[in-house]
Amino acid sequence: LAASTVLRAGQNLGCLMLRYGGVDWRDMATWSCNAGLPPHDDFSYDGVHLSPLEVVFVPVNQLSVDQEGAAAAVRYARWLVRACARVRARDASDEASTRASGRSGDGDGRNVATETESSAAAGVEKECPAPAAPSPLSGHTWNEGPDPHDVCSNAYADDPFRFKLSRVLEQLARGRQCFDTSFWLASNPDLAADVDAARAAGASEEDVEASAWEHFLYFGQFEPERPFRFVCDIDWSKFAGFTLRLRRHELPRLSPEP
Repeated sequence: LAASTVLRAGQNLGCLMLRYGGVDWRDMATWSCNAGLPPHDDFSYDGVHLSPLEVVFVPVNQLSVDQEGAAAAVRYARWLVRACARVRARDASDEASTRASGRSGDGDGRNVATETESSAAAGVEKECPAPAAPSPLSGHTWNEGPDPHDVCSNAYADDPFRFKLSRVLEQLARGRQCFDTSFWLASNPDLAADVDAARAAGASEEDVEASAWEHFLYFGQFEPERPFRFVCDIDWSKFAGFTLRLRRHELPRLSPEP
């Protein structure tokens, strides 16, 4: 309602989402943006996931945190909670050190080191609500204690196969028959050298191609510096398991025929 009132008054609207930068929303032809899909669903933001940094609010259901957009929002919220905890712990430590040193500093009662560190943390601190405010994460509070080791952890390193699985399955669906093995080996000289050595040792071309495909499937495709290509298209809808005529809130097999 507020947006339509602004537009009817002849004013335009700004948007944090990069895709819609500079759009004149007074043109009603733009009102069907994003093909009418909500951008926070997985892949529905023009084929990618919506970044929490592009919006003010991200709808997150505790039961839907496996969706990429929701998972990113939860992760960003957790990082902010922990960043606030680190800032507060550092400030408390600096204050205690200042009191213990008898307000030693630069001669006028200020502690130069403390001011420098506080200045560096200001970007995080201004985003932190009062300690009593509820956290966007169930079971967390804004004044929880900092974990000094959380910056060394990595969910991908802990379980890479979980994150790789969807792309492995996607490439399996495309199939080895569409993979350009010659291009893969020519574009990756380190692999080509191994192939030459295998051929010299008597490996068959079938073994070479199978090995190259498996390397791409489980390792190479996750290394951005390695170029690859497929030589045929695929009809992805055949893997959907339901007809694309269904609307978002219809159940397969239970919806009436059109």
